[in-house]
Amino acid sequence: RWSQSLGSWDFALSRFRGTARAPRMVVAGPSLTPVYDLIDQTGLELQYTSGDWLFKLEAMSRSGQGPQFRAAVGGVEWTLPGTFGSNADLGLLVEYNRDTRDPALAPATFYDDDVFVGARLALNDIGDSSLLAGALIDRNTPTRVLFIEGQRRFGDSWVLGLKGRFFTGAALPDPIAAVNSDDFLTLTLKRSF
Repeated sequence: RWSQSLGSWDFALSRFRGTARAPRMVVAGPSLTPVYDLIDQTGLELQYTSGDWLFKLEAMSRSGQGPQFRAAVGGVEWTLPGTFGSNADLGLLVEYNRDTRDPALAPATFYDDDVFVGARLALNDIGDSSLLAGALIDRNTPTRVLFIEGQRRFGDSWVLGLKGRFFTGAALPDPIAAVNSDDFLTLTLKRSF
């Protein structure tokens, strides 16, 4: 991986050849068998910052899990500093996700042609409190995934975390249909030492 910053630009190039992290599932009688293919992958990351605006692109091309495919996510974040007359910042996010892989030949992906819209609130307090909420919207089906994530530090060693996912509208053959009834909300308390 090679990365460089130049003024308002940050960019990186990456190259990987080896065993895929995500398996391809192969039907073997009444069960599924994970197959970890050897892959060849090239990636690009770009980020441009201009005042309160952040523009991002991550793209990759991969071969080895069926025919060669490409995937990318690009988006923009607009930060409103001093939100509510305080030290807090509110970031408004929009991203587009595209993945051209054939779902019959590669691991299932939720991000084949989807838009994410969300907001991130950073309180900029001593506890580094933050909250992210948003929705992933499939452009071709009624599938929606609602997200919420938050955290706050207490002292030097404690972190309170919140994470939730809520699925709606998914039906077969959409890969999200497998988890359509698996909404969850977790609250964690972690201690580092």
